[in-house]
Amino acid sequence: MTLGPRQKRNDLLVTALARGEQLATAAQLAGVSVRTVNRRLTLSDFRAEVQRARSQLVDAAAGKISNTLDAAADCLKSLLSSESDAIKLSAARAVFEIGIRLKEVVELEGRMQSVEEKLNAEPA
Repeated sequence: MTLGPRQKRNDLLVTALARGEQLATAAQLAGVSVRTVNRRLTLSDFRAEVQRARSQLVDAAAGKISNTLDAAADCLKSLLSSESDAIKLSAARAVFEIGIRLKEVVELEGRMQSVEEKLNAEPA
């Protein structure tokens, strides 16, 4: 199925807004007026479409970052054996900070899951 010109402009506009472009820039990239952008942004379906596109962009970026976590952890681990005490101290601080944040996230996730299970178990 071939997209019509209006749908192509809409898709370009959604993508530009999802990427965080300014309204005037997004309008220019999509070949529409700023007034059209403002009008579309009043539509909840359009805003939801932009939000979905933004979520997809964030998910894609998170996937790329996830692919580098092992290498980053290995790098940090190797810095703990550095000749320089300053580098070792910085690496140790980073490990502690990351470890504490990770623990907090895991605990919070568990608590949220418990609450969701309780809410889902309650009759509506």
